[in-house]
Order: sequence, then C-alpha cells, then structure tokens
Amino acid sequence: MTTATVIPTMLPNKGVSLDAPEEFLLDQLSPYSRNMEYLNELIQGRTGLSKFSSTALTGRVMLQFRFVKANQNAYNLFFTTTDIYAYDFTNTRFDIWTPVYTTGTIEILAGSLTIVTGTGTTWSTNLKANDYIKIGAGSIHTGSTWYKILTVDSNTQLTLTANAVATAAGSSYVGRKTYTGGNTDFWTCTKFTDSALGDIVVATNGVDTPVYTTAVAAAVALTGLPSTMKAKYVTSYTDRLVFARTVEGGSNQPERYRWSDVANANSYQTVDFEDLIDDGTGITGMIKHGVYLIITKERVFYAVRPVGGTDIFDSERASAPQGCKSHRSLVVDKQWLYYYSIDKKFHRWNLVTDQIISEGQFEDTKNFDPNLELYITGDNFYHRNQIRWFCPLNSATYQNVVFVFDYKNESMNIWTTGAEQALLSIGFYLLQSDIFFDDAVWGEYFFDERTEFFDDVTFLSNAPVFIYGGYDGYIRICDNTATDDGTAYTRTLRLKRLNFQLPQIKKRLWKQQYWFEQAASGSVSISIYVDDKVVADSVGTLSLVDATKDIVKLTQTVDLNGTVFQVEISATNFFALLGFLSYIFGKRRSF
Repeated sequence: MTTATVIPTMLPNKGVSLDAPEEFLLDQLSPYSRNMEYLNELIQGRTGLSKFSSTALTGRVMLQFRFVKANQNAYNLFFTTTDIYAYDFTNTRFDIWTPVYTTGTIEILAGSLTIVTGTGTTWSTNLKANDYIKIGAGSIHTGSTWYKILTVDSNTQLTLTANAVATAAGSSYVGRKTYTGGNTDFWTCTKFTDSALGDIVVATNGVDTPVYTTAVAAAVALTGLPSTMKAKYVTSYTDRLVFARTVEGGSNQPERYRWSDVANANSYQTVDFEDLIDDGTGITGMIKHGVYLIITKERVFYAVRPVGGTDIFDSERASAPQGCKSHRSLVVDKQWLYYYSIDKKFHRWNLVTDQIISEGQFEDTKNFDPNLELYITGDNFYHRNQIRWFCPLNSATYQNVVFVFDYKNESMNIWTTGAEQALLSIGFYLLQSDIFFDDAVWGEYFFDERTEFFDDVTFLSNAPVFIYGGYDGYIRICDNTATDDGTAYTRTLRLKRLNFQLPQIKKRLWKQQYWFEQAASGSVSISIYVDDKVVADSVGTLSLVDATKDIVKLTQTVDLNGTVFQVEISATNFFALLGFLSYIFGKRRSF
C-alpha cells in the first residue's frame, strides 16, 4: 500500500513535534482572505467594535486628536461637521468646546413652544439656522438638552425645529455657534506652544476661520490672519504654525503654504508664504517626517526644511513619489512615510526609496470609489505592528473596509465591517489612573480577564486603546469584541493555491489535521477549491470546543483529487489557526 506523504503546510510549535520551531508561511495568505490578521505569531480573526459611548455626536466624527499639555493633562478631542468636543471620563459625557453666545435672556410661552423670544439679544449677527440653544446657563455638554434652531427671525426671535419647554421671562440661555463645514470639509489640527497662550490646539476645516482652544474654554477664532485667511491644512513646524491650501481675500490659493511668526499663533507677515506652482496641482496635505515638513500634491511631493534668514523655509521637489490625493492617508513611523498614491496603490517612502506595498496581491486597491479616495484615512497601530487605512471598496457612500499592512511580517489584508458607518476617523486614549481590577467602568479594558483579546499589549505600560469615529456620530472602541457593535461578521481565511511542492502532479488529498486555539463556543467551516473551480467542495464543520485543552487538534477526511487545492476556513465567531498538516498521495503527472 502506498504511504501518504505528510506535508506540514503550517507547523505550530505544539502538536506532533513538540520541539519543532514555529513556522508561519506568510506567502500562503490569499488576498481573498477577509478579517484575518497576524497577531502574537498566529493567524487569527480580527476582533470587533463596541460603542465607546452611547451618545451620538452632532454630525460625522471627522477628526480625533489627543491633546497632552506640558503639565501632562490630557484631553481627547472630537471634531464633527458642526462642533468640537472633549470627552469627560469622570462624568462619562462629552464637553462641547464650540463657541457660544449668552448675551441677554429668553422667554418661551406654553402656547408656542417652538418660538424663543429674547431680551437684550442680538441673534441676527450671532446665531444662524442649524445652531443650537439650551435653556439655562452653563452645563455645556452632551448631558444637557439642546434645541436646534430652524430660523433666526430677528435679533429677538428664534424658531426651533422642535418644541422646547416653557420658561419664564428673564431666563438665562446658551446659544451654540456651530461650524459651517459640510460632509467633505474635514478638519486638520495640531498642537502648538504659543508664547502668550501656552499649549493650544489649532484647527481648521477650510471653510471657517481657523480656531484655537486651550482646553479650558470654547474655541476662539485666530486673529492677525492675512486677508481673512482660511486654510485646508495646518501643522506646527519649527515653532511656527504652517497653513496650506489657503483662501486669502476671497481668492483660492491651492498651491500656497503660509507660516506664522515664531511661537505666535496670531501674528503673520504678509510675505511669509511660498507657492509650489511648478506642476499645476494643488496641495493635498502636510505631515512632519523626521526633520522635514513633507507637503504632498496630487502628482509630486516636496520636502521643506528651515534655512533661516528672510527666506525662513526652503522647499525641494522630491523625485521618487508619484503623488498623493489623500492627506488623511499619510502615516509616518520612525523610518517610512506611508500613503495612498495616485496609481491606486499603497506606498511607503523614506525620502530616498519609494516602495509599493500593495502590488499585485491586492488588486482591490484599484477598485476604490474615486469620489471617496480623497478621504482614505490611516494611522499607525504600533502595538500591533500595523498600518490601517479606511477605504471605499466599491462603495460610493462610506469608507467600508480597512486595509491592514503588517510591517513586521510584510503582509497585507482586508477587513470588512459589520457596522457600515463605523469607519471615518481614528483616535486613541490612555487612562493612566484607572488601571485597576476593581474599576467597574474601565478596569476591564486594561487586563486580560475577559474575551477582548488584549494579549498583544501590556496595558500596565500605558498602551493605547484605539477608537474609530463614525459617519453616524458614534465613537467605537476597536479590537474589542466578537462582533461589530452587535453585528456579526464573517472571518475568512483562504490560502493561496497549494500544490504541496508537487507541481503538475495529480494528487489525492486524503485528510488534513488542524490545530486551533480552544474556544468556549463556536466552530469553523472548511471548504476547498480544487483546480481553480468557482465552487468549493465543502469539507465539513469543526468544533473549537474542548474544555480539557488549550489547543484543539482536529483531523478531517477530505478525499479530493486534483493538481492544486485552495483551502478556505470561515466562521462568524473568533478563531485562531495555529497550523495544519496535509496527507496526500501522488497519483500521476499531468501534461
């Protein structure tokens, strides 16, 4: 009888040979895989999303920023189309830092609850439609009741979109002066140390006048800006604020970057700017990389450096990168600048060499909706050795997938989401004072006591909790649960076509032996595509439950004949594959 050949397709460090080294064959992961990742030296399903707060913010969560002041006070800021928020961890609510108007008093009569009458108010020039009003002074947070303004009828009358409660004449109020950006007017912001104001956050959305906040009061519009300037992008560089893609005196300056005086957010010289005009496209973003300020355009990159004197800055056109349309796709680490290029591929650049990291294997990157490519959003999840990008794969509505580049293993994967509106902005938080087992609210997120899969980080070392901001106004904690905000999704691991090192030879795949991490519940379905058939052969369902073992070793009879085999493992529950063996019989050569 012919003896079966045992092929260690993926050999774990536990199993048949206890002293065998771990063997993870990265080049076997197929681009048809979904919601899988390499983590803790395992191929495993991604973990999901859960709501950070039950409060939905007003509008899309366009930007998140963690602001740490010199005294180490930290604030998590959230920018929507209309407002700026900071999360109050103590009271579990969002404080609102949008500017307010509180002059005068109001009255609302029981018979006309949508009409607000003012005394001593000047609403025509200080409030507008779609702003909000609150009855009573103070309490400017999401725990208060806010009423949306339908129309500003005069200096002393407002019409609301819904009934308010009656209030006596002479009552105090708060009018919330929202920002006017639309769904494509994304914010950018930066921390800046001003000699007079101290540590501040400066933010701009390209539509409203740039603002700053000190984290103790509502945002304030910058003064001293040349020609009532507005700008699409802002960053700080060599103790100066740098704005790019400006509007000055009502005229668009898409190729201009302009800077402030040293350590002064409200002081600008009219001559302190440069227009990057040699390629005919507008600036698409800015990011600091090493000692340089990198300015991206649609077809070219520039590296800016300080030179002093009257010039202050000097820019040099880079020869390697092809260009970048999406400022939000720019991500840096110690060595590389990552970005999504106009060639519809993800790249990385170290100021010398430009490399494509999604070549060939990921044709999906060419299928992004061109109207949403401008808003591809990325960040460095350094505790997992991953760059993640939110992308619009065949969607004209949302960033509906996450492209994940594992820079430790040099592999790429695609994650689809069950909560379709979850992917718009990326942020993180740290709770240094709440790292205790007995903390009822937050302690569970810092210790591996539940099923939230935080094995990959030591939270006692202040590792971050990453959060996603959504189109629907919700903030969600990622890498957290087995579902996406209660919505189940499928994890699919499909290997590349396997010939078991016997090319062009007809084979009988007799059986396979798998190792999975044991689970309290759940199973996986296994199927195999033989010789590139469109429809897979169903092999069976394997349970992951074995209360007596940490690792479940399962043997499945296959009995399929072919030249190449493509294995697919899928489940809606979480699973982690440690390895598997294949038992085959060689039959005859194919010609």
